[in-house]
Amino acid sequence: MKREVCIFSNKKSCNDCGECEKCDLNANKKCNNCGKCLEMEGYDMKAIKIDEIIEDDLDSKEAKIELENNKEFVAPTTSENDMKEVEEEFEQREELYDEYIDDYEVIKEKEDEDVWNDNIEYIDDIDGLNELLEDEDKLKELTSEEFPGFIRFKGRNDYN
Repeated sequence: MKREVCIFSNKKSCNDCGECEKCDLNANKKCNNCGKCLEMEGYDMKAIKIDEIIEDDLDSKEAKIELENNKEFVAPTTSENDMKEVEEEFEQREELYDEYIDDYEVIKEKEDEDVWNDNIEYIDDIDGLNELLEDEDKLKELTSEEFPGFIRFKGRNDYN
């Protein structure tokens, strides 16, 4: 498959050596995209079994139930004062836990928000990029298509 630039080194032009088309399982064979090389680790990469999905709310409910169960394990010979102390300690721990969960959710939302806001730029938001992608002559001049759908802008050293 003749390309403009070698996929292993973008500094040299493609000389149609065929290295990029070799099968990973049998170097004497041309790759036919069967996907068997993805199964080399002993499991099929095409089908992934999901055992369960863990939700944060579920975890917090389980922790609260565990805390309540721990409250019941007070020795029967304890006095009322000891019982009050245990209840107060339990309430303090429960409050701390609730504060922790609330803070964690706020921090997690902030992190997710930062990831979305800081790292994503849309084609429509960059001046002239949408027009460039629609004009095939300019697109071929400024970019090289490494694979179908994977377009790389040429660097300063890539122009011939």
